[in-house]
Amino acid sequence: ITLLHLVVDGYPSLNEVEYRVQLEIAIEQKRALLIEDEHELIGALVFRSHPCWIDFLGIHPQYRNSQLTQLFLNAMKETYCPNQEIWISTFRKYDPADTGYREEFIKLGFMERECSIEFDYPTQHFVLPVNDKKKVRNKYE
Repeated sequence: ITLLHLVVDGYPSLNEVEYRVQLEIAIEQKRALLIEDEHELIGALVFRSHPCWIDFLGIHPQYRNSQLTQLFLNAMKETYCPNQEIWISTFRKYDPADTGYREEFIKLGFMERECSIEFDYPTQHFVLPVNDKKKVRNKYE
């Protein structure tokens, strides 16, 4: 919950009681990944695997520009959601509450999709496509 309070700017309509219940369920169902630095939680990811959807992604502000998000995505792609698109929702374009989440997801390869309303807040879905094997070009092409 300490991490939640540090990243709540990414979830403007987050209900702490509901979050705690959902987190406990996700941990029990092995749908939560956590990263600790010594004794402090610095990253948390809660997801569903069919379809592959990130329900919560929180990175401690001091580690936000590190590679923790990529580390979580790699784990999802390799272990929990192989050969699946990964979906997440975040702020809509020009939302003044966005502190850089959209930009980070785009840099990680996510592509914009439809707009939505979630928890009475305007959001936009993003998808990280399945990485196709790069076509090896024939030297005569």
